[in-house]
Amino acid sequence: MPKIRSQRPSWGKRVIEVMKTQRHNQEWLAERIPIDRAVLSRILSGEREATEEVKKRIALLLGVPYAWLFTDVDLRLAALKADREQQQDN
Repeated sequence: MPKIRSQRPSWGKRVIEVMKTQRHNQEWLAERIPIDRAVLSRILSGEREATEEVKKRIALLLGVPYAWLFTDVDLRLAALKADREQQQDN
């Protein structure tokens, strides 16, 4: 039976994109968190959950807002849409 891999979380993709633009790699980030590079790789790929502390360190080290990295864009858009609809009803 083939192993089913979980889909990379959207925040994992954002972390990788930010690292690329800043010319950092997973080894750089893992050393500074600090966690094992293999563990970071599994976290970013969605194979392992990150603790809140690790997520906060990632955002801090990359210099980006925590909410931007770890709030799902679809959820943010849905919340904005719901707010607008509620304002129109009032």
